[in-house]
Amino acid sequence: MTYRFPDLEIYIRAPDVEQLADRLETVLSLSHWEQEGPLLRARIINESSQADVVLHDRAFKNYCSLWVTQNLTPWDTDLALAEWASNEFPALDVRCSQSGWSEQESLDERVKWYRVRAGAVDEVFWD
Repeated sequence: MTYRFPDLEIYIRAPDVEQLADRLETVLSLSHWEQEGPLLRARIINESSQADVVLHDRAFKNYCSLWVTQNLTPWDTDLALAEWASNEFPALDVRCSQSGWSEQESLDERVKWYRVRAGAVDEVFWD
């Protein structure tokens, strides 16, 4: 049984952010996107909940962050979302954590991430 993450976050290397926003809007039936400084924000709304979908272009170096604040999506995990993004943009690197994050984790530890490219999943260190 797969644990469903409460929120999702992936990083995509240098995507066309407008094209990414358009594809997400179609898949998730989002409200229109609003620009908030460096962020693009839209909302998923269903009968009982809502969640923000946030795109932060160049969140880390040349990686765009895609964050869904509450998991009201068809994807259970960050990796499942990363695999979708890799299928949509096969030439780009997509990265995500291998598990959820907690505030108790040390920021000094080297942590492996998943890297998905053209549908292939590898384990990498970010640096």
